[in-house]
Amino acid sequence: MSIEYRGEIKLGYRLIILAAVPFLAFLGIVLTHLFGVLGPETRELVVSLLLGDFTRFGDFIGFLAVFLCAVVIPIIMVIVASYTALLLPNHVTNIDADRRIVTCAFDLPWRQSYRRSYGFDELCIKMIHYDEGNRIKLSLPDRWVALTLISELSYSVTEQKFRRLVEIGLPNK
Repeated sequence: MSIEYRGEIKLGYRLIILAAVPFLAFLGIVLTHLFGVLGPETRELVVSLLLGDFTRFGDFIGFLAVFLCAVVIPIIMVIVASYTALLLPNHVTNIDADRRIVTCAFDLPWRQSYRRSYGFDELCIKMIHYDEGNRIKLSLPDRWVALTLISELSYSVTEQKFRRLVEIGLPNK
């Protein structure tokens, strides 16, 4: 018995995400100038705090909040969008219960694809509950981030699929 799961991002979606990156960078620049986050007043505030004048500490906390919204969040969004569009590979996972082997094929549209095979004893599946849905993830020994096999809104459907994977012999946590 063989089960196949696909985790793919279409090329069109990758291009849309990639097109959003300059917009997000521009948004960060506009917010930085709009709030004057890197202006001379900011330098005076930071220097006075470094010299020990804590009377303007509340202003500094306000500055950090504005800095977080105007600079840090757009930077994080640009990094995540760039990673998703350029580096996150599509994957096809084939679980062969008879041979007790899981084969994962990874590929990006602009890079050579590669395959890896793992024995059941090297892997671990996990069911994770989020507010926006439930996921079944497969932990691989040579990857930092677990692969998402299934993402469902219904808890009962996810639990049924998880039990099926456990019944064929995949170790779970």
